[in-house]
Amino acid sequence: MWDGRAGSLEEQALGPIEDLIGMGHRLGDSVATRHNMAITLKQFADNLVRARLFTADELAAFRDGFPPDRRPRKPQDLARDLIHAGKLTKCPTCPRRWMRPAGG
Repeated sequence: MWDGRAGSLEEQALGPIEDLIGMGHRLGDSVATRHNMAITLKQFADNLVRARLFTADELAAFRDGFPPDRRPRKPQDLARDLIHAGKLTKCPTCPRRWMRPAGG
């Protein structure tokens, strides 16, 4: 269902598939050559920086704020901790996209 977020239904349909943060790759990337489809913590952090949601320094400072034994080690852990800290949320109009809440 096209809701006008993109120029056409076709463009809108590619949005979730090409979401770098959620999917970890662009549609043009060769999926057949990827050995591990799971996104790593570094890839997730890089995607957050590439999407301009955080700087690398902000993410490093956030992660360093945890005791060494409690630092996020998986992308799901980092996402959870950022959400709990009020620094990351899902977009209300496009739940497959991440965003920083106001004041986050």
